[in-house]
Amino acid sequence: MCGAISGFHTLVASGTTPKMINKERDIRPIGYGAMIVEGFVAVAALTAACALQPGDYFKINVAPAKYEALVKTAQDKFQWDLQAKEFDGLEAGTSEKLAGRTGGAVTLAVGMAKVLSDLPGMKTLTSYWYHFVIMFEVLFILTLLETGTRVARFVFHEAATQFTPHARIGHKPNWAMNVFMSLLVSFAWGFLLYIGNLDTLWRILGISNQLLATIALAIGTTYILAHARRKVYALTTGIPLVFVMATVLTAGVESIRGWWAMAFSPDTPAGDVFLLKLACVLASIMWMLTVVIALDAARRMWKLLRTPAAQAS
Repeated sequence: MCGAISGFHTLVASGTTPKMINKERDIRPIGYGAMIVEGFVAVAALTAACALQPGDYFKINVAPAKYEALVKTAQDKFQWDLQAKEFDGLEAGTSEKLAGRTGGAVTLAVGMAKVLSDLPGMKTLTSYWYHFVIMFEVLFILTLLETGTRVARFVFHEAATQFTPHARIGHKPNWAMNVFMSLLVSFAWGFLLYIGNLDTLWRILGISNQLLATIALAIGTTYILAHARRKVYALTTGIPLVFVMATVLTAGVESIRGWWAMAFSPDTPAGDVFLLKLACVLASIMWMLTVVIALDAARRMWKLLRTPAAQAS
């Protein structure tokens, strides 16, 4: 997800990275270089998923109670064979129960373990590679939460300056505000973790992440149109913007509709209903804000395109 389209990295790059580099010329190798490496992570994740047989993939990512019905429906309706082919061997090799392990983390670990264990001399190390990738993912998620918490504190802190000058971030630290914002963000994270489950929370992160990426591309395209020597350079972000808006806004609507239906389903546990409704509210607010910003950016882009380059500001 982050390796393909990441608004989270936009926040980090714009608000955090400048505070950690020594000089301006470090921006390209550190910022751009990091995103190139992140792109390799996305390619690796796709490769790992594609390395699995379709039936094995679905058996990992579908609840066991629904898997047989899915196989039958796929066969009857589309003539797709989604029977597991190498699943038993994968379970034996990783020494783990893999059925119904949804969320993506196990899929990546199993796929990477399968690819690496197919190398010469690696056949007996499937379990090692599986648990190595799982450990890598856990460390990645921990750093994601840590960095996300810091960025959220910065954002809330800077938003508070609109209401009180005492919150201004300057050379003299405001320790009371720092502590309050840290506690507020940590409480918000903890509250969502306490009432929720990883599957729903990860999808909320995914929606917000991709919508932030849409905002970043809209702002970036507008900036390039306003300041670049040639307006055609704006296509470098304009084309991805069109693609991302089409896919992300559609996925957001589908996710919100799915959560809303699950919230009122009699099969949904009572403890999950509040989280699903909260997810709908948060995702809807983020979706609407993204649309407003994108429309305003489109208005500004249209004005810039109709203005001669010498007059554009």
